[in-house]
Amino acid sequence: GVAVDLLAIAEALMALGRLKDAGERIDESMKLSKEMGDNRSAENALKMRGQLRLNLGETAAGEADLREALSLSESSGDRLAVKEIRELLEALESGKPVR
Repeated sequence: GVAVDLLAIAEALMALGRLKDAGERIDESMKLSKEMGDNRSAENALKMRGQLRLNLGETAAGEADLREALSLSESSGDRLAVKEIRELLEALESGKPVR
């Protein structure tokens, strides 16, 4: 759907270094996902926004997004997403770079 397409655009914008534009697309995707009750897309948007915020030095906000994404993933039983998000949080806690 549109929410997934917005995340794909955001990912491309991040690769181009257009982080502000990427953040705007992620926020749009999250808003649409929540309006439609699409927790999977909301989870992906939160994970992506968390990573973006961490890379921008917004550590507390990035961690909060990742923790919210983890909660959604656990609720939906998405074991792969839970594993990926836990790895990101562990890297953050150990001081390793998060990408």
